[in-house]
Amino acid sequence: MLLVYLAMVSSEEDKKLVEKLYLEYRDAMTYVALGILKSPQKAEDAVHNSFIKIIENLNANKIIEKPCPQMKALCVITCRNTAINMRKHESALSFVDNEVAFDIVGDANQTEDQVFEKMEHAIVVDKLQNLEPT
Repeated sequence: MLLVYLAMVSSEEDKKLVEKLYLEYRDAMTYVALGILKSPQKAEDAVHNSFIKIIENLNANKIIEKPCPQMKALCVITCRNTAINMRKHESALSFVDNEVAFDIVGDANQTEDQVFEKMEHAIVVDKLQNLEPT
């Protein structure tokens, strides 16, 4: 994976930084993601997605001081937030039965926001139907 990340950056300085981040913080990031997602494969996906986000921020010069003193915190918090978002998306899907999920995801031209909007709508409708009259 490291080669993929190194290919995403252009300057030698950033390549050295990405390599250092990967080697130093990958284990801590995996530990945090595993604690949230409870699956080694999903934790690995969260770490991968986190490195991509970090590299995108490096390329966009959003990280001005390289290496910044809070780099470990940046990596671990990015991974934690990515893992939490993955779990939220996962649990949102578990509320919807398979038939509704097929209807929601059936159109390949929908954006992610449209899919989640339909999922949220399906969840609200399901909750309203299960309400007891007062």
